[in-house]
Amino acid sequence: MSLNLQGRKFEPVGYCIFCGSNGGPKGLREEHILPYSLGGTAVLPAASCATCEGITSYLDGVLGRGIYYDHRLSRGSPSRTPKKKRPTTRNAIVTRKGKNEIFPFAVGDHPYSTVIPLLGFPGILTGRDPSLSFSSMKAACFYYVPPGFDEAIRRHPDEHVGIVHQGTVNLDAFARALAKIAWCHTVALGHHVEIEPLPIREMIRGQNNLGPFLVGSDPTDGSAPESDLTKMHQVKITWDNYPKVSSLTYLVCHIRLFANAGTATNGMPTFTVFVGTRLIG
Repeated sequence: MSLNLQGRKFEPVGYCIFCGSNGGPKGLREEHILPYSLGGTAVLPAASCATCEGITSYLDGVLGRGIYYDHRLSRGSPSRTPKKKRPTTRNAIVTRKGKNEIFPFAVGDHPYSTVIPLLGFPGILTGRDPSLSFSSMKAACFYYVPPGFDEAIRRHPDEHVGIVHQGTVNLDAFARALAKIAWCHTVALGHHVEIEPLPIREMIRGQNNLGPFLVGSDPTDGSAPESDLTKMHQVKITWDNYPKVSSLTYLVCHIRLFANAGTATNGMPTFTVFVGTRLIG
């Protein structure tokens, strides 16, 4: 069953869920369970110190101002940027006859591409030793071309043009951002007291390079998008056993951002985050 914590109220945590501190003189801040820039409304009050808040804000930005930026603009997702400072146009870079041309479009009616890395199966699942490299270099790429695009760029019927993708992807930061979502859901539901955490909090804070070991996706997954347009994101937490890998029971978080977007047959990918193992006794 997909979790939907939107709008739910939670009691103050009282310590930083990422480093365990009491916040010191600067106190503790609220932490969005899903990034605000992706439409997340549920928060954990008094759950992040100032230092960790700076780290997680950056990670939220990797998603909201990086990979999913144009998709957010197209959907009119919330933003902390004052309305008067928000972009009203977005340039599209069009290539034809070996040359790039720039065309401005109104935000919401602009062509764009969303490139999402498919990280491959997590090393912990395949028995692969911790590595700095993810097991897959594939990516899912979704394009949106608005009505009237050909007329706007004055394209001839027999002319071939391309839209240049804008932006780069930091795989390590992307995996940490997903891990942050997984850990926030784990704490919100109280599962953090039932597990021996894997080094996920340290990974979120950038203190280890275990992203390829704890976070991944099935690069062959081609599931259709969620048909219910009101269900923007899907998050599931499961207790899973992998007898070929370990005798332990793992708490695993499955994250599908913008689950109701994509093509008619292929939706956004689902990512897997290994959070911890079940406590015994």
